[in-house]
Amino acid sequence: MANINIDKNTHDKYQKLELEGINNVNDFLNVWDKPTKKAYSAIKMKKNGYCPFLSKDKLCGIQKKYGENYLSQTCNRFPRREIDFITNKFVTLKLACPEAARLCLSSKNSMNIVEDKLYNKKSISVVTKEYKNGMTQSGELILNKFYKLLQNKNINYINSLVIIHKLLDEQNFISLNLNKFEDIYNFYYQEFYKTEIVAFDNSYIKLSLLEDLIPFLEEEKKILAKYSIQTGKFFELMTSAYEELIERFDNPDGAAENFNLINDRYVSKFENKNKHVLRNFLLNEILGYSQIFTCPTPPCRNKLYITLLETAIIKLLITARCSKEQRIPTLDDYIDIVYNVDKSNGIFISVYPGNEFYIKKPVKKIIDKIDSNSIFNSVIFLCS
Repeated sequence: MANINIDKNTHDKYQKLELEGINNVNDFLNVWDKPTKKAYSAIKMKKNGYCPFLSKDKLCGIQKKYGENYLSQTCNRFPRREIDFITNKFVTLKLACPEAARLCLSSKNSMNIVEDKLYNKKSISVVTKEYKNGMTQSGELILNKFYKLLQNKNINYINSLVIIHKLLDEQNFISLNLNKFEDIYNFYYQEFYKTEIVAFDNSYIKLSLLEDLIPFLEEEKKILAKYSIQTGKFFELMTSAYEELIERFDNPDGAAENFNLINDRYVSKFENKNKHVLRNFLLNEILGYSQIFTCPTPPCRNKLYITLLETAIIKLLITARCSKEQRIPTLDDYIDIVYNVDKSNGIFISVYPGNEFYIKKPVKKIIDKIDSNSIFNSVIFLCS
């Protein structure tokens, strides 16, 4: 479920809208309990998760009839996601737009950096000279290694993430010893690039995640209902996945056996031939929040963990669809599921000023059941 916030000026303009199929625009606008100028109200999504102001051809009816100046601040930027580093901007896409999801996932080259001021042909630069210090420089170094590792199809993306996380763990030391960065990177690269990260059957913990999330989602659904906000397709996908992968089996062993069978028979056949799909998703999401690398505080790092949790959920939903329909997934399946997961990822987190991400306590409790000492270990086990 994605809230589309409407600023006060736009809310007032929308009172004059005359759109086909809309008798009263306020039927689709929910004024917040504590409205502000920037977030005065929110658009109520339809039951299918779509915006009520879409035209029959799935285009924005407001922009189509009244022009771009009538769009809210949120819609005017969507689906662009801009990270502003004072004089530099890093732009990716929000995959809550189905066309953005298609563009991101379809092409092997869609996550190539487009040359701009950010890119000097050798590396990605997200901090200008005036703001460079040991921490931001080390962040840029790690960010560039992340980008190159995820683009390398010869290395399992799970191994790449482990290497990067080891560098993030060492970032304080690296920031004081930038000249030793390559040595540290090479050490972890040699240590982990071929290592089997998960050497056990992790189907049980993946299914346990799905089972534990269902009660949480039911509670979230009640909260959203108080504001007349539709939960959209994501909740339906999760419930259907639970029924297909867990509920219909008499015991956990039967569910795990089916889960592994479906992944071996169907899912792996697609992913082995289309390694770019999940890599592109990870690159888009993590590069879109580059503060992960330049700001070592837990709130910023939480975006990395949430992205890996989303990856695990995407894989669960793909497996459920393949199990129900007994077939190899298609690119359209991934686009549909990524779009719906990304559109609803706000239910797992609270976001504060400065893009500080906090994982909601019930979700953190579910993740901690896997490894209470390391949230990274927990999410990497889930998305492996």
